[in-house]
Parts: sequence; structure tokens; C-alpha cells
Amino acid sequence: MKLEQKQLEVIENYLNWKELVQVDLKNEVLDHMATSIENRMEEDEVAFSMAFKDVVLIWEKELTNYSSPLIGLLFSGPKMLIYKCVKELKRIYLRTGVIALFITILFTILSRKYDSTFFLEFSRNLFGYAYFLAIGIIVILHFAIRRTKTKSSFSYLFKTQAVGFAFFYIIYNPLITDMFGVFKSGEYVFIAFLAYTVMLVFSFSFFTLYKAHLKVLNTINA
Repeated sequence: MKLEQKQLEVIENYLNWKELVQVDLKNEVLDHMATSIENRMEEDEVAFSMAFKDVVLIWEKELTNYSSPLIGLLFSGPKMLIYKCVKELKRIYLRTGVIALFITILFTILSRKYDSTFFLEFSRNLFGYAYFLAIGIIVILHFAIRRTKTKSSFSYLFKTQAVGFAFFYIIYNPLITDMFGVFKSGEYVFIAFLAYTVMLVFSFSFFTLYKAHLKVLNTINA
């Protein structure tokens, strides 16, 4: 038994009310709920309203409002959305950490081969201008995502991380401040350079999230 368009709209309105507006998850849940309701109506011979209420109870836990410290407590959404974003963010952090560690080790080797004053000044300019560039890229990609007029789990994750990292790129920018005291002391500090490098490497993840968002759109429009 196939649901009528008005019945599908009831399910869609419910998902909108639960703030599951990210198309990659919304379409998937809508399809699962519709199938479950169809089966319930056919097998148990109940009306749509009764089947809908039963299926809503099943999905209530997954769609309850939730937040995660990893995403940022200022942001919340359906539990299944946050769980998916946390899983993706963990992969990003792992990849970022490995690459940043490798680059920092390379920095350590180079710091021993070159004059410390020259190396630290070069590093200061490198991180400083790269952070300014990262802010510009975040702004450009933000508006590029908005122009698509579509929300996905990847655009949601982009938004949550862009706010924090854009702030970091300002307050930790060595051309503005010396939060770790590295450049004032004139000494190379591994942990400080690792922190600078992690923030720099993470900026490439915004491209990854943007491309993933576009992939969702291409899948939907295919």
C-alpha cells in the first residue's frame, strides 16, 4: 500500500518539526518511515494516523534534540545528525593529527638546520598569512554553500566548525598575538608548533566538507 502525497507531507512536516532538515538524512528517514507505515497499515489493517503514531514512537529516540562537546555545546540537533557529525569529525581530527604531527617533525628537523631567528620569523609569517587565507576561504565556502539553498549534514558540520576555527585563526594568529610565547622567547617549542600546525591542517577539512555537501546535492539531483 503506497502512501498518498498528503500522507508523505505529514511525515515530512514531522521531520521538519524535529529539525531534521538535512536532505541526506531527511530523505533516508522519510523513506524508512514511509515504508514502515505502509507495512503497518497493510499488515495490521490500521489507519494512517495510528500507524504514523506507532512509527513516530520508534524514531523518537533518534530524533530527540541532542548536543555534543566535540561539535560544540552551542549547537544542537536531532541525535542521529549529531552522531553522524561526531563520527565524521573524529575522522577529520585523526587525519589532521597524523598529518600535523608529520609536518611538525619536519619543522623540528628544519629548526635545527637553520638560524633560529630566521626560522621563527619565517614560521611566524607562514602561519600568520595562512590563517588569514583560511578565514577568507571559510567565508567564501560559507556563501557558496548558502547559494545551494540546501542543507546537509556536511553543511551543518561546516557551520559548527567554521565559527570556532575562524575565531582561533584570529586569536592564535602569530601576526596578531603570540599566545604560546614562542616568537617572543626566540626558542622553538614542539608542542606550540604542533598546535599551530593542527589549526592550519584542519583548514583543508573545510574543502572536504564543502565537496561532500556538493556530492549530496549531485546524488539528490541525479
